[in-house]
Amino acid sequence: MFSILEEYISKRIEEGVFIEINPYHAAVGFGAMLTQLLLQEVTVEDIPDRNTFMSTIETMIQLLVNGLKK
Repeated sequence: MFSILEEYISKRIEEGVFIEINPYHAAVGFGAMLTQLLLQEVTVEDIPDRNTFMSTIETMIQLLVNGLKK
């Protein structure tokens, strides 16, 4: 399920851009954050607007990428 993200992380590790980390675990961790966000959006009555939702996803991506940089 996370193979594309895992491959991307592996490639960036090999290029020396990301820290040495298990790419599968990093991909699953990102997937868990995304899943939690989606579950929250589906189950909570007060769903934020699309811009807020997309902004949250962008922040999660920045956390993943910047947290892995050397």
